Amino acid sequence: MLPTRCLPGLLLVLLCFAPMAAAKTTVTAASPSAPIPWDGQVVVPVTITASCATVAQDNQKGLTMAEVETVDAPSWITATSTKAPFGSDECDPATASQASTCAPQPACATDYPMATTQAQLTLKPTVDAPAFESVKIGLRMKGETGLTNITVSVAYRGILNASTPESDLHIAYGEEEAELELDIQATTNAKSMIMFTAKAEPAVGEAHYPTSLDVTPDVAYYMQMGGEYMWMPGGSQAGKAQSFKPEVEFHTPEGAWEPQSLMLEIQLMAYNDTSKVSSPVSVHWDLAPEGTPPGQAKGKSPGPDAVFVLLALVGMVAAARRRGPA
Repeated sequence: MLPTRCLPGLLLVLLCFAPMAAAKTTVTAASPSAPIPWDGQVVVPVTITASCATVAQDNQKGLTMAEVETVDAPSWITATSTKAPFGSDECDPATASQASTCAPQPACATDYPMATTQAQLTLKPTVDAPAFESVKIGLRMKGETGLTNITVSVAYRGILNASTPESDLHIAYGEEEAELELDIQATTNAKSMIMFTAKAEPAVGEAHYPTSLDVTPDVAYYMQMGGEYMWMPGGSQAGKAQSFKPEVEFHTPEGAWEPQSLMLEIQLMAYNDTSKVSSPVSVHWDLAPEGTPPGQAKGKSPGPDAVFVLLALVGMVAAARRRGPA
C-alpha cells in the first residue's frame, strides 16, 4: 500500500496521462440536385463544425483555415475546396449550453462551445466521366475524422453530326444498285444508339439503310481487381467523336423511272434513358436517272434509210385507200 502522502502526487500523474476526449468535428453538405454537366461543374456548400478546443489546437499549429477533402471519390471527379477562416471568432458561446445534454457524458462536454464555418467544394467531371453512374463521395475537414457523404452523377452527353459528300446523284439506267455515301460523327459518354428514320423514300425502287447502330464510348468503367472493385480510367479516345460510315443503298427499278429522293433523319439516343436524345440531323439525296431508257436504241437517231422506208409505207397505205375495196 502506498503512503497517504503519495496519493496527491499520484493523482496528479494519473490526470496528466489520462486520455483526452476526442475533439468533435462534423461536416454537413447536400448532394447536388441534378447531374453535373459533362462540360461544366457544380459548387457544393459544405458546413464545418468543430469544437473550439480543436480550433485552438489548430491555431497553435498555425492552421487558421478549414479545408474540405474528399474520401473515396472516383477518378473521374476532381474536387477543389476553398479555405474558410476557422479561428476563435467562429466560436459560438451560445453552444456551450449543449455540453450538459450531449452524449456520452462526460467526454463530449469538452467539445463545447462549437465553432462553425463554411467552405465551397467545386466538383468537375473529367473527360472520361461516364453518365448514369451515381457514386457516393465522402467529405471531411482536412486532417479530421468527421465524415459525411454526398451522391453525384454526370449528365448525358449526346452530340451527333451527319453529312454526305454528294447529295445529287445521277444513276445510269440498268444499274442495279447505287451506294449513297454517309458520314456520321457521334460523341457520347454512355452506351448509345444511332437511330435512322426515313422522312422521304423513293416512290419506285428501294432504299436500304440500317435502323440503328451501337455506340460504345471510351469512358471510365468499374471492374474487379485483385478481389476489390475499382474505377478504371477511360482510354485515349475518351471525349472524342467516333466515326461511322453506314451502308446506304438505292436499288433501282427496272425500266424507265422518274427522279426520286431519299431523306433520313438521324439521332443519337442513350440506352439507359430513351428520353436522352440528340437534336435530329437530316441528310437528303436527289436521285436522277441518266442515259437512255431500256428498249430504246442508245445514242442514235433514225437514219435517212429508215425515213425513206417509213415514207414509202405511208404512200402505199394512202394509195390503197384511194383504190377502195377490190
